[in-house]
Amino acid sequence: SLLLESISEELMISTDDVVNHIQSIYRKFDLPLHAELNDLLQRK
Repeated sequence: SLLLESISEELMISTDDVVNHIQSIYRKFDLPLHAELNDLLQRK
């Protein structure tokens, strides 16, 4: 995904790390993952 790629380029980390961070934040706050975000993460 272009968004994840640009985030990881900015932060100089892999998209896998970005995905892991996002997922752990959602788990930490016990938030349901948005369907669109989930699709994004699966498609990566």
